[in-house]
Amino acid sequence: MQTTIKPVPLHKRVKRFLRYCLLRVLYGAASMLPLSVAMALGRGLCGIGCLIPPLRKKALAHLAIAFPELTEAERLRIVQDMFRHFGNFIGEVCCIDKITPRINDYVELPEKDRQIYEGSIQEGRGVLLATGHVGNFELMARRLGLIGYPSSVVAKVSSDPHMTAFIDRLRRNGGYKMIWRGQGPKGAAFQAIKDAIHRGEPIGMLIDQDTKGHGRFVNFFGRQAFTPSGIADLALETGCAVITAFIHRKPGGGHIITVERIEVPGTGDREADAQVLLQRLTDSVEATIRTEPCAWPWFHDRWKHRPPEEQASQAESPSGASALPPESSPSASSADVPASDKEGAR
Repeated sequence: MQTTIKPVPLHKRVKRFLRYCLLRVLYGAASMLPLSVAMALGRGLCGIGCLIPPLRKKALAHLAIAFPELTEAERLRIVQDMFRHFGNFIGEVCCIDKITPRINDYVELPEKDRQIYEGSIQEGRGVLLATGHVGNFELMARRLGLIGYPSSVVAKVSSDPHMTAFIDRLRRNGGYKMIWRGQGPKGAAFQAIKDAIHRGEPIGMLIDQDTKGHGRFVNFFGRQAFTPSGIADLALETGCAVITAFIHRKPGGGHIITVERIEVPGTGDREADAQVLLQRLTDSVEATIRTEPCAWPWFHDRWKHRPPEEQASQAESPSGASALPPESSPSASSADVPASDKEGAR
């Protein structure tokens, strides 16, 4: 069955195309700069983000949930560092073709972490790699993609086909393929993931954003967060290996990747096992963010959707309302596994 796509109004198509053209011009110009200059320029431009009240206010509100023990001044410093981090991120992505010839030196993969990654692949059962929007995950994907194993990353298709094609080329040049959610017939992405697992390939999925579709509420920084659970459902259905991988910026420059094998529970209760596995993966994301809070996008509405019981409690006791406004929650059921076509990574 083909996915029904609503026609996009002409003015929106024109706006998206002009935005794409501007991005290509800026990307092309920045790619010709030395890496240090591109990163400095990125920091300067992204630093403006901290001056935009809605972005700053949202990031500070989310940091107050995650780090209630910090002072307002300490949280503000994290927000300032976060925008500088994104400036470095953008500069590195623009110069990624310059970095690639020396990526083994620029992005360190310690032997013990490489052994976990390669050993999981060599088992031949397929690998699901969970990560988050922490650090320069684009560089991490390229570093792992260029090791030589066929691999893919799951991402949501952009509303602009030009942007989708641009990102697809950028990432394929990094040695890995894209599995686009929302592209092609319904269920095509889910089937592509399963096919890759059956071929024994690693599949990367980002699990740290509040998305539409099926998922589960798990604890994230002490508060229930709606989390896409396709990775847990797929792991239990296919019996593949599950690992986490994260990239960390080194004080002296460059990055280092850490890889961890995650135990998949096997009690026989599929629903309970999926919940436990998803919590373990989310705990790994949280632990990584805690080591470098500025490397995660705090303006993202991670706690946007609330559990039904919390909404009911707030309705009965308005004085006990949470720091974030309650919103209708999507279905928390994940029994319909193909719905993972609508979740996962960007």
